[in-house]
Amino acid sequence: MIVCHCNVLTCKNVREAIDSASGQDGLSLVTPGVVFKKNATRPRCGNCMPHIHRLIEDHLAFVEESESKARSQKLTEPSIDF
Repeated sequence: MIVCHCNVLTCKNVREAIDSASGQDGLSLVTPGVVFKKNATRPRCGNCMPHIHRLIEDHLAFVEESESKARSQKLTEPSIDF
């Protein structure tokens, strides 16, 4: 789905920019401006800003939840010693 019609940015472009900007430590601040910069463009009319902001929140929450589930699975897996 196209999120920014001025720059033809899709949800996929935004998610990839979020992943790239957040890094492995997950502590980097991801803003709509960072998303535009990672896609080598800049905001024009600004109508997409609320959508991009929501995508950032949703994607970071999804990633955090996925990582949390993976960590809890590692803790609950029985260890087999040979």
